[in-house]
Amino acid sequence: MDVVLVAPHEKSLRDKILFRENNVKTDYENLTENSVNFMFIKFLKDNLGIASIASYLRRFGHTAKLINSYLTNMSLDELCDDIIAENPIIVGISLLYDLHSYHTCEIVKLLRKKGYTGHITLGGPFISLTYEYFLHGLREIDSTIRGEGEITLLNLLEKIEHGENWKDIPGMAYLQNEKVIVNVPGIYERELDNLPLVARDLYIELVGMLQENNVGTRVASIYTSRGCMGRCTYCSASELGSLVKERWRCRSVDSIMEEIKYLVNEFGVKYINIIDENFYGYGEAGKQRLYDFANAVIDSGIQVKFWAEVRVDVKFDEELFRLLKKAGLQDVLLGLESGSQATLNRWRKGTTVAQNKKAVEFIRNMGFALEPSFILVDPHTTLEEFKDTVAFIDELKIYETAYPLNLFNQLIVFPGTEIERQLVKENIIQVLKADEIDSVGDDEQDIFRFCQTISSRNYEIIDPVIRTMWNVLVFFTNAIAFITDDFITAFTRYCKSKSKDEEKKKFYKNINSEFIVKAGRWRRNIGKLVINILKESIKCAEESGEYSDSLEKDLQEKLHQVVTDYSVKMIGENVEQFMNYYVNLSGFDGYKDNDFTDLFVKNKIGDFYK
Repeated sequence: MDVVLVAPHEKSLRDKILFRENNVKTDYENLTENSVNFMFIKFLKDNLGIASIASYLRRFGHTAKLINSYLTNMSLDELCDDIIAENPIIVGISLLYDLHSYHTCEIVKLLRKKGYTGHITLGGPFISLTYEYFLHGLREIDSTIRGEGEITLLNLLEKIEHGENWKDIPGMAYLQNEKVIVNVPGIYERELDNLPLVARDLYIELVGMLQENNVGTRVASIYTSRGCMGRCTYCSASELGSLVKERWRCRSVDSIMEEIKYLVNEFGVKYINIIDENFYGYGEAGKQRLYDFANAVIDSGIQVKFWAEVRVDVKFDEELFRLLKKAGLQDVLLGLESGSQATLNRWRKGTTVAQNKKAVEFIRNMGFALEPSFILVDPHTTLEEFKDTVAFIDELKIYETAYPLNLFNQLIVFPGTEIERQLVKENIIQVLKADEIDSVGDDEQDIFRFCQTISSRNYEIIDPVIRTMWNVLVFFTNAIAFITDDFITAFTRYCKSKSKDEEKKKFYKNINSEFIVKAGRWRRNIGKLVINILKESIKCAEESGEYSDSLEKDLQEKLHQVVTDYSVKMIGENVEQFMNYYVNLSGFDGYKDNDFTDLFVKNKIGDFYK
């Protein structure tokens, strides 16, 4: 094998874990634990970057193997043995963001420990901005690739194959005599149509796994463009754009349709995630492309639904979006981010609250499912800004989405971004220089500390009232997310699999049916719980006037009451008896006594997470 390309899995690195990272699972775990619900998760963890590189290498006669750690149930040892058995010239590992860094370090270190002597390179968006840290800290790697990897990795492979010096290849960075050498930006394909369709090895592997679990194939991902012309201070995309001259490039409609037809006809795909950073594109040419795309899908007779991300400052042409809807566009993510103009200006979004409102109303009026992207707090958030955003969420009923807990985001400061540089100047965050990073040892704690050091930057919210409010909100959203994502799913699965005895099966089925009605009502309406929690938080903060030691306790008590009132409304006055009845009756392992009751109504949510 010439090249093995690996997509590592996630591991949370943050001291204060937001609910999305509270229980990071692989696709394999999600699928085997709850295969039915899994298929409603619209985002599979496709890594189209390594899939595109593999396809490009094969075009030139090279062999490439893809490994997606999200899909495999192999241990770390087994994964590394699998790589070594291929005896590749190059092992390439793709880091999309910081949560991939820990597993990457584990893989690299174990490969070397097991005797692999080939070339190890790291690539991907996260590495493109943190390459210096990895070259200083993870000495077992040979190089990193900055920017798009197709041409750069091909050049690297052919140089090594012919015994030539690879260190002058554009796009490469490496360590030499304790100094990071970074070459000029890599060569990239300006015409995306000149790239072959991405390799679907991993998708085929997923299909096999689904079939083993008696679940049909429904979801796939494609890209129709690369890049973004936005200048948001917190986003890595604007920094990565400096590595290419054309900040946004798109594929032709013919190329896109070829891939869609392949996915639909070969795998029966029903839903496609279009993972472009801005599907709409730019200018009249971008708009015309969407007209042509929609017409091509309609004319083909293909029945498929789409998800896509659209900026709020595009020209929302009713005729165009009606045509896109007919073609299958169903779900639209809008990068709203905030309902405060001061906040949008600080982040250099280039958008207004008025544009946000207009975009939300347009998308809803056109009958699309809205997926709002929000960031509730950053280091500088004030109570007035927070109030503006919550008022915006309330006025437009943004909380009435499929998963309103996605509103609870704190701004993440990624290395290499404009906001990182700003916060360093303001002395809000401290960042080690890359040459101050020591070589990482093999100890798990050493690896974890290194990954924390080079991951997204921790910071304290300046306003003590907002800081306290946010800490309490994260605490509660973790608990609510546990109930919606883990508890309800686990309990119903337990009831279904409790016994093969027909009488007992019928008994548990009746339990499950009653539980699903009540728990489903609890889950379906959590948007109301979310907005009430946000409003109560603001009310409590305003009543306090300014920060006091009692604010945290007061807010916890009031939010507990909000959750209690909501639970009683959804489940009934006997909510405590209801939960205990089912827990005790089923003897559900791992969730005995009053654990569930505490999560719903008592003041012990924190105890559960300790």
